[in-house]
Amino acid sequence: MAEITLPRHRLGTLWVLTLSTIVAVFCVLAVVDLVHGDAVLPSVAWLALVALALRASCREAGGTRAYAANIPGEALGRQFAEASVTGEPPGELRLGYELRDRRTIRRTIRLRAIRSVEWSTGQATAMAGRDRGDWSVALWHDRPADAEPERWESRPGQEICVVGPQGRREDTEALGLALVALFREAGIPLTQGETGANYVRESVG
Repeated sequence: MAEITLPRHRLGTLWVLTLSTIVAVFCVLAVVDLVHGDAVLPSVAWLALVALALRASCREAGGTRAYAANIPGEALGRQFAEASVTGEPPGELRLGYELRDRRTIRRTIRLRAIRSVEWSTGQATAMAGRDRGDWSVALWHDRPADAEPERWESRPGQEICVVGPQGRREDTEALGLALVALFREAGIPLTQGETGANYVRESVG
């Protein structure tokens, strides 16, 4: 088993905690208004919206308990990516976190499905016209057979998985190269592409 530790989404974690606190405060205020009979319709609409969002998040996480467990795990746990060594079949890439000696897998991708590892800037750089330190690593892979295609596909038949947080080019490039080394150790060779910031699997069996 090959494994690497992923950088923590520090700003993302702070943003999620801040947003969660704001949502919780407004939920309390909505309940207080309902108790006193004030602003009934807006309060009901807000609580219904939050309930629908929570339901969708819980479903995506695999249940309420899994969703609740993922909150401290994502914020405090060690993020990792692991891949099985060469074999038949080659196995899977597993992304998850480890907290108190307990490992939780958040996403699984077949190694045979991997197409490329790339890193590039985001919207902040595009809008500013200069490097804003918003580089990120993208892993492109074949879409699972049972998954519905997206309406607007930039690469037909493929899906994207962003690995790790946004950051400086140097840090992001180091993470991208670490992923390439992880795949090579697991028997999935990737060769450097034309841009120098991408590694491509030439043939997918």
